[in-house]
Amino acid sequence: MALVELLDRGRLASPSLPRRISSARISVRSAFFAKLLLGIFILAVVTFNSSSASAQTDETHKGFWLSFGAGGGWLQSERSATTYFRMGGTPNDRVLFGGQVIHWWRDEYVQHTNISAIATLYPFYRKTNRGYSFREVFMRVGAGVVTSHRFSRDDTGLGLYIGTGIDLRLDNNFFFTPNVDLLFDLFNDSSYASLLVSVGFSWH
Repeated sequence: MALVELLDRGRLASPSLPRRISSARISVRSAFFAKLLLGIFILAVVTFNSSSASAQTDETHKGFWLSFGAGGGWLQSERSATTYFRMGGTPNDRVLFGGQVIHWWRDEYVQHTNISAIATLYPFYRKTNRGYSFREVFMRVGAGVVTSHRFSRDDTGLGLYIGTGIDLRLDNNFFFTPNVDLLFDLFNDSSYASLLVSVGFSWH
């Protein structure tokens, strides 16, 4: 009788085992990305303190630029991790054009990739006695293609993007860049909105 009861308990408990394993994997990923963000932030602070006294300020955007980083976010009620890569050119000091790839995932079953053309505006541009200068707060918009993998289903749709952030100068043309991004993924029969918070580095 005791053996039968144990087997029945095993049957009842077994459906919850995959959920526990999935929750454990998400917790491990969350802890890893939290440590990664903390490490990047500490590295940026140390580099900023060591270089701010000696760095010569060249406060112009020009030529080729790129940016990359990682972070986390939310897709409605789901937590996710994210990475991004951006690059492009600079028509003038206030405007940057280019493209970006943002990949975010909850786990191996839920992932989205956004590939967009983007425009970045530095709205607090100003002229100083040393020449042209600007505040490093920016706003960014974009549109492109988004691909979605959710369990056994793959979709392709329209991806819309809006974001903001700030470039914190570490050296003449090298910046520590926190970002806040809002993505809208539009498919034929569904749509998703995700809020992403990330930190990274930019060069231009």
